[in-house]
Amino acid sequence: GDPEDLCRERLKRFRTGSEKVGERTLAHGTAYMYHRKKLPGGGFVTTFTDLTKQKIAEQKISAQAALLEATFQNMSQGIAVFDGDLNLAAFNPQFPEIIGYPPGFLKLGMSREEIHRYRARRGDIDSLLSRGGLEDTAPKYNERTLANGRTYIYVRTPMPSGGFISTATDITDRKRAEQELAAQTRLLEATFENMTQGIAVYDHQHTLVAFNSPYAEILGLPSDFLHTGMDRRDIIRYRAEQGHYGECDIEALVVEMLSKASQAESIKRTLPNGTTYFYERTPMPDGGYISTAMDITERHEAERQLQQAQKMEAVGQLTGGIAHDFNNLLAVTLGNLELAKETLEQGGDVRQFVETAIRATERGASLTSQLMAFSRRQALNPEVTDVGTITAELADFTRRILSAAIDLHVESQDGLWPVFADRSQLSSAVLNLIVNARDAMPDGGRITVAAFNVTLSPRDTADKEGIAPGPYVEISVTDTGCGMTPEVLEHVFEPFFTTKKVGEGSGLGLSMVYGFAKQSGGYVVIESEPGRGTKVRVWLPQGKDEPHVAAPGVDATDHGHGETQGIRGKILLVEDDGDVRATTAAMLTSAGYDVIAVEDGPKALAVMAGDQPPDIELVLSDIVLTGPMNGIEVAETLKARHPDLKIVFMTGYADLVSVTNSDFIEGWGLIRKPFTKANLIRLMEDARASKAA
Repeated sequence: GDPEDLCRERLKRFRTGSEKVGERTLAHGTAYMYHRKKLPGGGFVTTFTDLTKQKIAEQKISAQAALLEATFQNMSQGIAVFDGDLNLAAFNPQFPEIIGYPPGFLKLGMSREEIHRYRARRGDIDSLLSRGGLEDTAPKYNERTLANGRTYIYVRTPMPSGGFISTATDITDRKRAEQELAAQTRLLEATFENMTQGIAVYDHQHTLVAFNSPYAEILGLPSDFLHTGMDRRDIIRYRAEQGHYGECDIEALVVEMLSKASQAESIKRTLPNGTTYFYERTPMPDGGYISTAMDITERHEAERQLQQAQKMEAVGQLTGGIAHDFNNLLAVTLGNLELAKETLEQGGDVRQFVETAIRATERGASLTSQLMAFSRRQALNPEVTDVGTITAELADFTRRILSAAIDLHVESQDGLWPVFADRSQLSSAVLNLIVNARDAMPDGGRITVAAFNVTLSPRDTADKEGIAPGPYVEISVTDTGCGMTPEVLEHVFEPFFTTKKVGEGSGLGLSMVYGFAKQSGGYVVIESEPGRGTKVRVWLPQGKDEPHVAAPGVDATDHGHGETQGIRGKILLVEDDGDVRATTAAMLTSAGYDVIAVEDGPKALAVMAGDQPPDIELVLSDIVLTGPMNGIEVAETLKARHPDLKIVFMTGYADLVSVTNSDFIEGWGLIRKPFTKANLIRLMEDARASKAA
């Protein structure tokens, strides 16, 4: 307002007023207290006291009190204060919530007795007397769990002025976590103890920190020998004394094994009692290490048995394949020798029979050579050889056996290194690869034969057993054929493994190539994918001397036998092997039979086709034939057309089920190769007799 009016108003109050006390705060913050007192003779005395510092202190106290109150109200702990009369003087919202009082139940001034009676009725506490009575205010600390499952820690602290402070801390979540941790710990301990793998933990001083029972059992230690805190040195010494490490200087062994403790190690060991286990040591960041031992005795034995089974399977494959090929060869040899003997007794020329027997013998020697190459026991005749000359000669030769739909391309690097290898076996290996490439392209394609120098690095030879880094000559044969699946690639080097039809291949080609390359210090690598062709690479080590070029070999010519007229009747002979066919035909002809000889099923059916088929009395057929039909299928077709036709079989296989999809019909005659002329004629006569009957 107006300052003049304010002054007049105050002076008026001073003249008429009595004693007065008040406090004022100026605009700039100064606070004071004034005291006006009227004097007896008139007038008055006013005193002023500066309260600024006091007001500031009071403000601070008020702020602290507000802060304490806020803290009190918002603590995670529940707090309650009881005065000297044990009545509730103060509490925060958390206190009734943690202890489980219903909302609104606690009120200031409530007696402790009233609160305890409520809790007793609800079942949160037992008899009040069992807790020392309501007058007990001594310090107390305990853990309590309510009926609803919540757990808290209760603390009672007496105050000097009487009464006490109660605090309640909710530990439900912590308790649950502790229980879960304890359960996990028990589970881990049970797992650790019941693992099939033995585990032991050592610290950086080689002290045993923890272990499970399988560890001692697998390592052949007594059940009560290991204990935590023991030194690993004692374990090593004990095992060494028991002969676990063979003949050794025990203390030197201890020093050596401890020196390797900081290094990772994986090793397979076998105890004197025959137990085989896999040991592994894994260092830890703190300098300690974990030792694990896994008993692989059963697995080791299973692997041994599997290897033995695989060997027996290979033996079975070898036996079946060898029996078939050698029975054919023996049939030719035996038959021609018998014919030569008869002809010689009659003063005839036996050269034809002797030549056929010689060819059969040579084929047997070649088969033996292939088998020896596979087993790497072949007696090779290595010499320094020019690979380029061999590939050129083979190109000229193989073009005669390839169809016009196949393009053969030969590449040879200039300055090609010589190799130290058996020339004939090298030629045979490359020829085998070319023939395989041809057979993979029935509809035509391209075959590339290449030879060039390569230097193999340690990386190139790391996963290839028995071959060292260095200079090699690579001979590769690549085709654009059907390719091979990964499953087929796993077996291509196995003896007698073939994807060709029965009679089209022995399965010895790639195994012979592999055996020859390994025996010559080289290696064979095959790259193939279905539909993308195959590439076979043969690596042979570089030779050191000048190459010696041998003279090219002479091709053998297949000589057939003419048919002769006889008086016993006509026989249709079906045999895919030329020498066996010629020999068998000669045997029958010499016995007076008129023989028509063909090499496969379709030609046999063609002979018996037409309106006036020849007067065939008997059919003698090999069971396994090259082409779309086997002997049994041919026989079934002929019997369907000519029910009275008598059919007998010959075979070099012991197990017919494994080589034909048809069932051999009981009652049909069968003779096994090799056979004598007498046995063959007896089979024919028996067949004729049964037909006549």
